[in-house]
Amino acid sequence: MKILVNILLGIINFIVVILSLAFIIIEARLLISLDFIIYDNAINGFIRYFLRLVISLYVFVTAILVYINMIIKKEKISKVLLINILSILIVSIILLFTTTNYVGPICLALSLIYLILYLIKLKILHI
Repeated sequence: MKILVNILLGIINFIVVILSLAFIIIEARLLISLDFIIYDNAINGFIRYFLRLVISLYVFVTAILVYINMIIKKEKISKVLLINILSILIVSIILLFTTTNYVGPICLALSLIYLILYLIKLKILHI
């Protein structure tokens, strides 16, 4: 059971890394190309793009740390990562109401699966 949970968590983590990397590339390109200038309020557009980039970077770093923690298995890091994954779930709930093109429901479903698998992993390892 431990192996199955670790494999599923690794697969979901890989999907999270790929999606967050894609969003990092998209949002960084929008910031670098000064795409926020087309808004009526350019500062508001900049803040939107910048915060979306920060969220993507946060998710990417968290996913990489989950991979690292799967190797070194530290209890304190596991608890911090649980808080990080819970915050990703909260952000995805907010994204559910503020995004279009089914990005919100996909992020919510992925973060729920991510959290459930991580909680199962912690329960199996008695942390």
